[in-house]
Amino acid sequence: GWVKGKGVFYPEAFPLRLLLIEAEDIPPRALPPAGYPDFEALGNAYATALAENPWLKEFPARLRAVRPYLEGTRFLLADERQTCIPLQLPPETAWRLLALSAGHPLELLGLWNGHTFLPFGAVLEGTYCLLHRPPAPERPRDFRI
Repeated sequence: GWVKGKGVFYPEAFPLRLLLIEAEDIPPRALPPAGYPDFEALGNAYATALAENPWLKEFPARLRAVRPYLEGTRFLLADERQTCIPLQLPPETAWRLLALSAGHPLELLGLWNGHTFLPFGAVLEGTYCLLHRPPAPERPRDFRI
């Protein structure tokens, strides 16, 4: 579902995490058009984020109109300019993504690490389809002197 509310970003060089202060559920609706139109725009946004936080490992992204495909044994994504990036998915999930797209462009939400894209979900006709659960965050390690 959707949540509407107020929040504050955690203090970081490039704010990505938000703490909700007030929240209310709202009825589901079609997702608004957003995200990166091509991999060049994704790369530019990632470069900006890295410039502000050089320790950034992963960058959350929504990709518009991308088409998954198989080339040999590698699963790739192509944007509307036919630029390609590799997918980082277990084979069974990659095959599921290929089946969902049926050869047509779709929207993907996931993480870009500068080399591969790990999609967590696809948006088909305004509906979010979970592909792959995000890994659990690492537990902070105790720091002792």
